[in-house]
Amino acid sequence: MKVLAFFVLLFVAVELDAAAIEYANNSILVTDQQLRNLATELFNLDQNNVRNIITVAAGTRANGCPGVASDRLMTVNAAAYSRVTTARLLPIFNHYRADVNIAETFTAAQTREQNDFIDAVFSTPVMQRAETFLQQNGLPSGRTNFVRNWFDLYSRGTGALGSNGFEHVFMAETRDSSIMGAHQWIWFDDQNRRGILNYRGNRAFQGTIGGVGGANRASGVAAIFNWRNFCKPISSMFIGTSPEFELAIFNVCFHARRNALCPVTLGGTNLNIQTFDITRSGRTFVSTAYPVIN
Repeated sequence: MKVLAFFVLLFVAVELDAAAIEYANNSILVTDQQLRNLATELFNLDQNNVRNIITVAAGTRANGCPGVASDRLMTVNAAAYSRVTTARLLPIFNHYRADVNIAETFTAAQTREQNDFIDAVFSTPVMQRAETFLQQNGLPSGRTNFVRNWFDLYSRGTGALGSNGFEHVFMAETRDSSIMGAHQWIWFDDQNRRGILNYRGNRAFQGTIGGVGGANRASGVAAIFNWRNFCKPISSMFIGTSPEFELAIFNVCFHARRNALCPVTLGGTNLNIQTFDITRSGRTFVSTAYPVIN
């Protein structure tokens, strides 16, 4: 009996160890295939995908800063900015201070605008399906949890509550003489067309992601750019996907493959999402999330 018990425990230990390796940091098993299937579903549900009205001019390949002389990364039809979630995202770009050493403060009006954006995201089929997936698989879900992970402020090492995951991913931040974040194409184009950001070529470009069977499509770029007198040698992002799609897939990957590669399939194209967390005072937040473009 003791021998049998020993082998049962050994079997369980091996199984748990294998699970720990394959599913590094979630409490239950979510397979790679489940993640790929979900990503395909979310991609096809993305009603606000606008890649078909964006012209991308990726330009010259470069190895990093200072890059090469370039122009606009993309030209976006104005209709793309009238989609509800995108229209509610644009004003938020003016809410945040780029320097992580300066504490963020928001007016009542800015808080309302941010809440309106989150409400719009959570009303979309994409986010609703992602939330159902999280719930069905025993992973953290719900608007409150989402806001806590993505929007609650924390310090990136200086003590000032000058950052959160949303700002880092959907905009850009500065610390000392470096740029951090910048993984969202709407912010990138907003800054580029206003002359604040100078696109300097790319380290990788994936022109067509998806598009199989008439499904949505996107592009991916690992961009080099100058912003606020600093240069970022690589910043990976999708082009054409909606804010809700990106938040949905990034959030799922954060919970299912945190600090690891998260496999996704978008319209027949396989790629990975990378997420990292950051812990402050015993609480864990989103540090960054982005597609791996190479």
